[in-house]
Amino acid sequence: RRQMSLLLGIIIGCIAMVILGVIPVLGPILAGMVAGIIAGKGAKRGATAGFLAGIIGGLGTFLFLI
Repeated sequence: RRQMSLLLGIIIGCIAMVILGVIPVLGPILAGMVAGIIAGKGAKRGATAGFLAGIIGGLGTFLFLI
C-alpha cells in the first residue's frame, strides 16, 4: 500500500509536470507539491516523489515539445 501511494504520487506528478511544464518556474514546483502530498507519510517520501515526478515529467515535456 505504501509503494502504491508513492507510485501514484509519481504518476500524478508526472502528468501535472507535462501539463504545467510549459510554465518555467511554477510548473515543476506545483508538480512536486502534488506528488509529495499524494505520496505523504513523511518528508523523505514526498521529496522523493516530487523529485522523480519532476525529472520524469520534464523528460515527457521535452519529448512532447520535440
